[in-house]
Parts: sequence; C-alpha cells; structure tokens
Amino acid sequence: MWSLALVVLYAAYVLATAKLDKWQYPSYVLRMSLIAMFFVGFLPSIPLLFCYSQERKAGLK
Repeated sequence: MWSLALVVLYAAYVLATAKLDKWQYPSYVLRMSLIAMFFVGFLPSIPLLFCYSQERKAGLK
C-alpha cells in the first residue's frame, strides 16, 4: 500500500511541475529519473531517461 501511495505522490508531483522551466535542464531530469528508479520503480524512470537523452541532444546543438 505504501508503494502505491509513493507512486501516486511522485506522479502528482511530476504532473504538477511539468510546465516549469526546470524540466528543460538535463541535470534535473536525470535527478528525477534516478529518484524514480530507486524509490518508485524502474518502469516510471524509462520515459524520464528518454527525456534526459533528448534534452542532452538538444543542448548540444
């Protein structure tokens, strides 16, 4: 039951802050994906890791 509550709280946080500029920084996206991987689970971290790689590529251009 605690793990479900943790997933719901983390998802609510991500959705509530999705429009903020801090999600444009690869370091912040990597930090959130690592938190998702270690505390929430591996599956929610996959889209965040994909976003991290896209943000790094966009920053290199």
